[in-house]
Amino acid sequence: MLEEDALKLDYALLTDLYQITMAQGYWESGKGATEACFHMYFRDYPFKGGYAVACGMAQLAELVEGFAFSEEDRAYLASLDAPGGGRLFKQEFLDYLAGYRLSVDIDAVPEGTVVGTSPAAGEKLASGSSVTVNVAMSRASVLVPAAKDYLSSIGTISLGGTTYEIVSVDDVKYTGYNQTSFTVTAAAVTTLDGETVRGSAKQKSGTIVWDDSDNVVSVS
Repeated sequence: MLEEDALKLDYALLTDLYQITMAQGYWESGKGATEACFHMYFRDYPFKGGYAVACGMAQLAELVEGFAFSEEDRAYLASLDAPGGGRLFKQEFLDYLAGYRLSVDIDAVPEGTVVGTSPAAGEKLASGSSVTVNVAMSRASVLVPAAKDYLSSIGTISLGGTTYEIVSVDDVKYTGYNQTSFTVTAAAVTTLDGETVRGSAKQKSGTIVWDDSDNVVSVS
């Protein structure tokens, strides 16, 4: 999902009506600013497996940024009748919703994290038993910035037996197994009769292999 599309989605009314009537109740009782906690979760591991890969965190952040009650939303709520007669929502509450925006802290495992449990999902345990949550962290958050810093600092790089002078670092991606792929704009350089000769700048791609201590093992 593209960020600009996510921000245009109208999430405010994608909920049960009682959630909004309860919000009006809290607002009327002066608890509109009371801090609350909500969870984004799934009930079962997908594909009947024993683990899941965290994804969708960006969409959650975009939902928070774009959350608002539009004029059309408020007009719809204003049209609803209460079961006992009269309007369901007070105009003062609808005016409050007009300027309402979310202000939250999001706690989550990083995108791409593998999460599982021991015992496996679905196993029955006696009361008081311990459950271990196993988290395998993706190294993307460490190695992508490290690769960008490395490529920006070395000046030249050798690929396929040719030395290139790096002009810009265009793209870096984590490909797993302690490896990052990269694309740079670089110009071939050589020495001819004691003088440095540079070719035209072109995009070149390669792979960096890292050890477990985040040191470069090889570049190819």
